Amino acid sequence: YQRRDMDHNAIRDAGCEALAHYLREDRVLTHLNLGGNDIGSVGIQAIAGVFGTHPKLQTLTLGSEVGDTHLNRIDPIAARLLVEKCRGSKTLKVLDLSRNPIGHGSQEAFPAIQQLILGSSTLQQLKLADTCMNTESALLRSE
Repeated sequence: YQRRDMDHNAIRDAGCEALAHYLREDRVLTHLNLGGNDIGSVGIQAIAGVFGTHPKLQTLTLGSEVGDTHLNRIDPIAARLLVEKCRGSKTLKVLDLSRNPIGHGSQEAFPAIQQLILGSSTLQQLKLADTCMNTESALLRSE
């Protein structure tokens, strides 16, 4: 298997366009860690399309650890886009969005997350710690 741990590199939005090209070419990648890279909505828009069609990707980490210097900043709109693209994946087992503000100001990403959970035959682990999920969205997710 192929693993790329690119966490804590401050890739930011500007580096995501080049990263998207790389990801399209790397057809054997199974694990990708992009946590702690200061990636926001522009960066997610650049790379999201790759995740739903990648033939082998099993683990995608976009979450950050407590104390990371460069937390990712995936907002509700970008999270919804990302999750909708991931719904097309036939291989994704683990998705980590921890410590991203995906529920800050809007809960619109969480119904898409519920659809991912319900529609995926491969997803085994979804990490949503510290994502500003409100009670209504948490209840929706637990149905």
